[in-house]
Amino acid sequence: MDREQATKILTEAGREHEVVEILEGMHDRTSAAYKSIEDDPDLNDEAKQRRQATYYLGVMDEVNEKLSDLASRVTVVDHDDASTIFGVKDLDGDPASLAISRRDAGDRVDASDSVEDKRNLLDRALRSGDEVLARAVLEWAVQAGDKETVNRYLSARPEHQAGLERLWAAEHSPRRGSMRTAFALSGLRGGRLSGMTSYQIQALTEPAYR
Repeated sequence: MDREQATKILTEAGREHEVVEILEGMHDRTSAAYKSIEDDPDLNDEAKQRRQATYYLGVMDEVNEKLSDLASRVTVVDHDDASTIFGVKDLDGDPASLAISRRDAGDRVDASDSVEDKRNLLDRALRSGDEVLARAVLEWAVQAGDKETVNRYLSARPEHQAGLERLWAAEHSPRRGSMRTAFALSGLRGGRLSGMTSYQIQALTEPAYR
């Protein structure tokens, strides 16, 4: 998984702030490294730029590894949240029968005429202990952005709050990275590399350039 893919996954999961934290947390170290190279009296200008380019590419490898690891873990958590909160994971009964019941419950929610009808379905499901139907209504509510219905579910199932918050963020967070992420990433491209493209920086380290 490359940096762009990982950033997209994390942004869509509502975790862009963690991407920014990782990038900003490396700024002081990279700035010090660029300065150390710049201050080396044994290097001419060309060698300094080449050394900084090599260092930058190493930093990007580290960024890719950190973001890919985080994105992989977020993906696993997201799947587990959805299975536990929207699906039939952890419910007692035959898995095949539960899966059919969950599908039928989803159809029932879709067929209800109004938001109020869906909320009434949820209230009845929670009173009767029909967890499959309650989860079907809840999934609709999260996808529709209906906070009132989500809060009704949470009042009865507060143990699902953390997972629901993650699922809500994944559904309603911006689908594209913000300028803050782009700015934090550009902050790692210091010294003589400012303003250069990744392709130009890569070219500085190629044997043909030397």
